[in-house]
Amino acid sequence: CHECGNSGHPSCLQYSPALVERIKAEPWLCLECKKCMSCDQAANADDLLICDSCDKGFHMDCLDPPLNQLPEGRWICPICVPPPNRRRGMNKSGGSHFLTPKRPRKTAGYYSDYDGYTPLPKKRKKTDLDDLDYDDVVEQNIQPQLPPGVTESDLELFKKAQERALASMATSINGKTLDPMARSPPLIEFGKYEIKTWYSSPYPQEYAILPRLVLCEFCLKYMKSRNILRTHRDKCQWFHPPGNEIYRKGELSVFEVDGMASKIYCQNLCLLAKLFLDHKTLYYDVEPFLFYVLTKNDRKGCHLVGYFSKEKSCQQKYNVSCIMTMPQYQRQGFGRFLIDFSYLLSRVEGQPGSPEKPLSDLGRISYHSYWKSVIMEYLYNTTSSKISIRTISQDLGMDPHDVAATLQMLSMIR
Repeated sequence: CHECGNSGHPSCLQYSPALVERIKAEPWLCLECKKCMSCDQAANADDLLICDSCDKGFHMDCLDPPLNQLPEGRWICPICVPPPNRRRGMNKSGGSHFLTPKRPRKTAGYYSDYDGYTPLPKKRKKTDLDDLDYDDVVEQNIQPQLPPGVTESDLELFKKAQERALASMATSINGKTLDPMARSPPLIEFGKYEIKTWYSSPYPQEYAILPRLVLCEFCLKYMKSRNILRTHRDKCQWFHPPGNEIYRKGELSVFEVDGMASKIYCQNLCLLAKLFLDHKTLYYDVEPFLFYVLTKNDRKGCHLVGYFSKEKSCQQKYNVSCIMTMPQYQRQGFGRFLIDFSYLLSRVEGQPGSPEKPLSDLGRISYHSYWKSVIMEYLYNTTSSKISIRTISQDLGMDPHDVAATLQMLSMIR
């Protein structure tokens, strides 16, 4: 089960081979964890109709039109019935209760059958290995090409050292050995999104070993299941980060959260950020930092988009300690917005700022791109005949060393 971890043999559950193949393509839920696909409410197995084609559950009252009594024999839900034939989604005799088309109707990217719609496999570029059988690959012992200067003995020595390191780091919980290289947790449910994690985060071990960790998208509290989340949402009164809203334009807002005043929220925010940042090492010591949280607002509340943190008193005058954008909002300009907002704060404070060094790989790409664009825009719009690095630094709020390094990258100074 994708939610509680329970398991069962398909033969013991009386699943057909076609149903088993369909279930493998998406997360499967046991009878105790199933919920209605229409109202998204959990219920006992006796209260749900289970589709024989996709194993999804529905309340009889939620169907259109609703059912007054349990159908006899096989039952197929409205989702599995092709749109031209969608009526009640019920098959009493096990045969074809619907007006079926004479031949399967093809659409772009999909092919249809009587069990529903299935994505067509994507075409990929053919490689030389496609013409080889698996036995041929094993027989020919095809190996990836080693980098220059690396020998086979070096590779074997590295593999042995890696195996010993993994064996020493492996832990055991309830008699189950955990792989230290696996991400923990591998999946999180955050609002309406299910997000695959990139790295492991030091959540408590009883939560980290779960196949999916559920988080409240407003207070960031972590839980074990959706049922616990529903109970929590009935009591949780948070609909925005616990700080002062210092910026708003359209549906975007920025909240300033003090790590001293909202310690638990900031710690949960750092644990969430570690799932997508490789070099983040600070999780619990949040009191010396201010967190600037970017949200996207609708009638349900202020949804987390990303954040950056900065030290309250920093001798190096860093204006950003850590910056992160949630994966579902990446490549939409929000990362650049956060960087630009950090320099806006530096200009308001009258102190040129710079991100904390050394930069990560992704951070270096983002900041170099930002520095180049804002400096080129500044030079394009300036009317002065004499320009100094100090002037650019004061007007843009950037550290003079970053300005000089960027001009060097652009081959504009020596």
